[in-house]
Amino acid sequence: MSTLSNRPVNYSVVTCGLFFSDSIKTDDQTSSLLIPECTIDDEGDYEVVVETASGETSHMFETMVNVEQPRIVQSLPETVDVSVHDTAVLKVKFDSPVDSKVTWMANGVNLETSTKYNITTTESETTLDIADVIKDDTEMVYTCKVKNIAGQDETATSLVIPSKMIANRNLSVRIEHS
Repeated sequence: MSTLSNRPVNYSVVTCGLFFSDSIKTDDQTSSLLIPECTIDDEGDYEVVVETASGETSHMFETMVNVEQPRIVQSLPETVDVSVHDTAVLKVKFDSPVDSKVTWMANGVNLETSTKYNITTTESETTLDIADVIKDDTEMVYTCKVKNIAGQDETATSLVIPSKMIANRNLSVRIEHS
């Protein structure tokens, strides 16, 4: 309970039948509804109910939540050097104020975790491990897309097997004893 001009006042906020009286901050002249860690689910119509000794009054208001699209903060390099039969590790860091969906693709086709591809994702980082790289893997463009309700950001790379790495893998050594 608060006072307004030395009169007791009760404030409450109602949305979808739920009361938020514990989230209201009041000083002598104004009251504020504080929604910590606001999400898109907090968007909608609210009703403020003010009770005084002389009666009750209410006011409707609408809240809109502005959501930013995700932003990739560590992109993939243009190309990634990898040896034949090694595992390529592609890592992307991103910033997203709300839940985002991360999608990895090879030539536009969504990838799923399998024996060839291992995908791990946290709140701010995603990694694609490509096991047992072969020459066919270098013909793909690997794309990471981070998307939320406000938009998306993406980054892409290709694998490269440098010719010296191919030559070294095919090198056979013969030791002769004389």
